[in-house]
Amino acid sequence: IGLNFAQDSFTLDGDTFNGPGDIATVTRTGIDEPIGIGGFIYLTVIPFIDFEVGVNATLSIYEYSYTDISGVDEQAELPMVKVTWNLSAQRPIFKIPTIRVYAGGGINGSTYTKIVTMETMANLDPDQLADIDYIKEELGVSATGAHVELGARFKPPIFPFSLTANARYNFIKDLVPNEDGFLTISVGLAFAI
Repeated sequence: IGLNFAQDSFTLDGDTFNGPGDIATVTRTGIDEPIGIGGFIYLTVIPFIDFEVGVNATLSIYEYSYTDISGVDEQAELPMVKVTWNLSAQRPIFKIPTIRVYAGGGINGSTYTKIVTMETMANLDPDQLADIDYIKEELGVSATGAHVELGARFKPPIFPFSLTANARYNFIKDLVPNEDGFLTISVGLAFAI
């Protein structure tokens, strides 16, 4: 059982678009790679296959602004927050006494805040676009998908801990706008016997 540091490997450029009826301008700044923490449990005692279950939460902050021709000017910092769970089956590719390299796959799900884009804001009216609290509530969504992964575990003899590095490609459509998935890199430390 352990804890890990996670980073979602995607960035987005800023965007500016016209609101409903072309009476307003909506601007979103760029989004850096979300980072966060998580936890995991893995089992390696079954021959030929390992199992892992984990969860991580990542975050990146960006700025949202709404300006219309009547002088309304609203600005706020919005979070791109994502909580992802995963269940993986992993097959060791090769092992040496202290290192186990594996490939695997499984299922996962994410609950996240949609990113402000012209598509996610298209059905909102000007009053809703200017209401920062409404924008925060409107953007929550959940999705499930699958993943493939490649990783390695280092378990020194005698000491009751292991170090894990993992690269997991998550197939979840449109979490990143107009993309079919995203890569998560994690490094963790676990209590291991």
